[in-house]
Amino acid sequence: ADSKSEIIEETPEQRNTLLHTNFYSYTENDFPFTNHHWLSGVVFYVVEKASGFTGLSIMYILLSLTTLWIFFKIAWEKGGLASAVVLTLLAIPVIASRAEVRPEIFTYFFCAVFFYICERVSSKQISIKWLYVLPILELIWVNLHSGFIFGIFITGMYFLKLSFKHFSISLLLIVLATFINPSGFQGALVPFTIFNNYGYKIVENQSIQFLENLGVGNKVAFLGFKILLIITSVSLLASYRKINIPQTTFAIVFAVMSYMAIRNFPLFGYFAIPAVAIYFNKSILEKTVLVILGLIGLFFTISIINLHKNDFGLGLRLGVNNAAEFFKSHLLKGPVFNNYDIGGYLIYHLYPQEKVFYDNRPEAYSSDFSQGTYVASLENPELFKKLDDKYHFNSIFFYHRDYTPWAQKFLIEKTKDPEWITAFADEENIILIRR
Repeated sequence: ADSKSEIIEETPEQRNTLLHTNFYSYTENDFPFTNHHWLSGVVFYVVEKASGFTGLSIMYILLSLTTLWIFFKIAWEKGGLASAVVLTLLAIPVIASRAEVRPEIFTYFFCAVFFYICERVSSKQISIKWLYVLPILELIWVNLHSGFIFGIFITGMYFLKLSFKHFSISLLLIVLATFINPSGFQGALVPFTIFNNYGYKIVENQSIQFLENLGVGNKVAFLGFKILLIITSVSLLASYRKINIPQTTFAIVFAVMSYMAIRNFPLFGYFAIPAVAIYFNKSILEKTVLVILGLIGLFFTISIINLHKNDFGLGLRLGVNNAAEFFKSHLLKGPVFNNYDIGGYLIYHLYPQEKVFYDNRPEAYSSDFSQGTYVASLENPELFKKLDDKYHFNSIFFYHRDYTPWAQKFLIEKTKDPEWITAFADEENIILIRR
């Protein structure tokens, strides 16, 4: 949740700057930016104002459970209860690897709804008229998250399978709906253009192989993904004669996307459940395999629960706001020099009194700034000094679990710098102020 809704309620000029420029930064505040998830910010803001971060947690849990139930329900109908349960247990570690409150939850939910409606229409379980609900949902989705492109993908696969006139009309309306957003044509193309100006590498956009080579990442989720991928691959290969083209395509495409970028793990986890369930014929061999897989899935699910046993609960963890409260209660001032990881946190707590140097939206900054200014200033003390002469930093606010070599190097140097003193530090954040 952030201050988006407060601005939406203000003047047209303020709304325009929020929707089309890097509004929250004092460094590149005029840089053009397509705010592709603006409506998610509004939703999160309204929920947080009404019921706090506890309400956000509950909303996220309800959306996640509803999404999982839809995929589980289809798997149950296609392959039986045992198959659905086992595959869900196997998919949970993969799905749970992205459990933070993020706009992408709306993509998971709408993927499930689109999949459910298309599958039901194709099997003649519901009226064809339901296809005309999809363009309306797409109109909402395109303003919530850049994953709206999957609405076209899911509907398009069923159109290729069935070629119904109603599917073609619905698909056309869905495509047209993507243009109804504050940025129009640019907003509709965001899924294809967002990485054209993405000057900072973040973990969620990296491949499993890349992260494993660095020795970072969620090892339980990585192993769970590999096991689920093997099971999916073997099932599809063994049952190629009775292949379900849409569901198989979804599983393959999202598996490839997940391997290339771990942010896509949940999509593969969700779609693998029904894609694999339909290929179990309940022979003695398959029942034996199901029991074994069920035990493996149960083990992984228990491992995930044990791994996060100290993080269970609703709302925020105790003490997570301490750094921001210290900054405000001691009347500390900016300009603030901050790192990537803490950007959103500072926007939430300090805007509009303070803006940020950099934040968690690399696409909102030029690639030259991300690499040539932000990263370079952390690596090069001389460049930081030039920036300091330009902006006159009064404080440095860092999430010190930023394990990038440039961030660690910078923090070591600054904590030894006699010009700066450590005013606050806890297990996650550190604040330095000029002496």
